[in-house]
Amino acid sequence: MSQKTNIPIFIVGESGTGKSTGIRTLNPKTTLIINTEDKRAPFEGDEHFKIVNTMNLTDLMKVLRKLEGKNDIKIVVIDSFTSMVESISRSVYKNFAGWDRFSELGARVGMLLRAIKKLEQQVIVIGIPEIKKNDPDEKQYIRMKGEMRYGEIEKEFTIVMFTSPIWNEETDEMDDVEMMVKPNRTTTTKTPMGMFKKRPRNDYAAIIKQVHGYYKIK
Repeated sequence: MSQKTNIPIFIVGESGTGKSTGIRTLNPKTTLIINTEDKRAPFEGDEHFKIVNTMNLTDLMKVLRKLEGKNDIKIVVIDSFTSMVESISRSVYKNFAGWDRFSELGARVGMLLRAIKKLEQQVIVIGIPEIKKNDPDEKQYIRMKGEMRYGEIEKEFTIVMFTSPIWNEETDEMDDVEMMVKPNRTTTTKTPMGMFKKRPRNDYAAIIKQVHGYYKIK
C-alpha cells in the first residue's frame, strides 16, 4: 500500500444490537474477517468474505503478521476483541499467579493493541460492553477480563462507537441501528470533533469513508 489507511475503529454493543451485521456493507473481496468466536456471521452472503478463525492470541498474531504487504486486503475486522481477551485471560490465569497475572495480562493485551495499530489495512474491532460496578450512572465500558482497569482499552483508540438500537414501538422489536458518536454519561463513546454531523447507521463502509474523508486519506 502506498499510504497507511488504518485509523482503528472500535465498535461496542450488546449481543444482537447490529455490531456484526455492519460488516455486510464492506467489500467481501477486500475484507478479511478474523473470527475469534467460531460462529457464522448474522447476515446472508458471509461465505463470500475471506474469513480466518483464531481461538487464541498466538494464532491471531500470526494472522496479523501475515497481513504485512498484502495489498489485496484493505479492511480487517476482528470479531470479537472481547472473546480474544477472554481467551488471553484464561491462559494467563492458568499459568500465572498474583501480580504476575496482572502484569502478563496487560503485556499480552498491549501486544495485541500495538499489532492492530501497526497494520496498514483499515481495522474495525468489535467488542461487548460491561457496566462498572457500583457506578451510579451505570456507565458502559469495553468489557475486560481479569485485573485490567476500566477505560484502559478506550484510551488506545481515537474512535469508539456504541450501537444504539432503534425500537419499533408497536412490536418492541429492533428496526434499525444507529451508532453513538458523541461522549455521554452512560458510555465511553468518542469520535473526533466534527467528524460526524449526525449519528450514522451501522454501515461500516460509509463510516470508514467518513473517517478517511475527515483525515484526508485517499
